Amino acid sequence: MNMTCGEATMRLLARYGITTAFGIPGVHTLDLCRGMTNGTAAKGDNAGTIRHVQVRNEQGAGFMAEGWARATGEVGLAVVISGPGVTNASTAVAQCHADSLPMLLISAEPDRSTIGKGWGVLHEITEQRRVTEPLCAYSGTAMRASDVPEMLARAFSNLSSKRPRPCHISLPLDVQAEIVEEDWLPAPLPGRPSADPEQVAEAAALLGGAENPLILVGGGAVGASPDMTAIAEATGAIVVASTAGKGIVPDDHPQSLSGSSVR
Repeated sequence: MNMTCGEATMRLLARYGITTAFGIPGVHTLDLCRGMTNGTAAKGDNAGTIRHVQVRNEQGAGFMAEGWARATGEVGLAVVISGPGVTNASTAVAQCHADSLPMLLISAEPDRSTIGKGWGVLHEITEQRRVTEPLCAYSGTAMRASDVPEMLARAFSNLSSKRPRPCHISLPLDVQAEIVEEDWLPAPLPGRPSADPEQVAEAAALLGGAENPLILVGGGAVGASPDMTAIAEATGAIVVASTAGKGIVPDDHPQSLSGSSVR
């Protein structure tokens, strides 16, 4: 089944489990948007379609993706045009970097022949990927359609197996329009490594023997709220949360210093 690279990209994102994209349709993202509106799932495919939530400004798209990642723990996706779309979304990308949130920014870019030339084409940034490079675990530009599966695999590997940090992939207009004949499939993704059982046992023994234990909860414990609460109750520890860790142990819990916040 032939489709454009833009359409195939959205279909592959659906196969990675993406269900929602935030952004503004533009002339630079038409093939990507078609991939959402035409449906991303082939008959018998286990991938769903991607809902496109439209916004008034790309900064809003970025922060909606940030909010999605923060609330669900899943990858938040923003799809934007080149140039001002990327610069508008970059504030949200920076926030996701600071708070270790899994965000993926997919952006357009002018035709490959114009990249780095400074010819003044519509929505041009001379070196677009460098705008987000300091804020991302990975930022790259696909120079041919066949680059996309490997780049998405690299992005999702970073998002799933390491400390979550945003990733950015740019797709030039002529790359988006390339015809894709292969059926792109998601790569197997590594999980995050587990803690050493011996070190866990040692930490438990230290907590169990402590006279006045105190637990400092950070954002890295966001997926372990019941466990953190249970540990606090079992040890009688007072709980202090960092800004990113507030709410992991409920603020109204009697052992939580909910009025305190440390960075």
